Amino acid sequence: MAGDEELTAADAANQRVILCGHHPLLPATGHQVWNGDEIFAVIDRHPAVAAYFNGHNHKGAEAFRNGIPYITFKSILHEPEVNAFSAIHLFADRLEIEGNGREKSRVIPLRPV
Repeated sequence: MAGDEELTAADAANQRVILCGHHPLLPATGHQVWNGDEIFAVIDRHPAVAAYFNGHNHKGAEAFRNGIPYITFKSILHEPEVNAFSAIHLFADRLEIEGNGREKSRVIPLRPV
C-alpha cells in the first residue's frame, strides 16, 4: 500500500490514486485483510484515493465506503474454461470497468477530489 507521503503528495497535486492489494478490505466475507482498520485509517485521510482494487475472493465483490469503491475482481480458478479480466478506464467522475468473460462491465461513480 502506498505510504502516507505518496498519498499526501497526490492530495496536494489534486491527483487520483487507485490502490491495489491482494486481499479485499470490503465486503467483510471472511476473505478480507486482517488489518483493515489500519488501512482504512490511511485511506480515510486522503481524498486522492479514488478506488481500491483486489482479488483473492474468486467470486468477486463490490462495496462502497465513504464514497470509495472497493472492487474485488473475479478469478478463473473455479471456471478455467471461462476467462475473467478487465480493462479499467479512469475519468474525473467515474471508473468504467470493461469486463470480459466472468467479469461484468460496469460504470462506477467516483467521489469528487
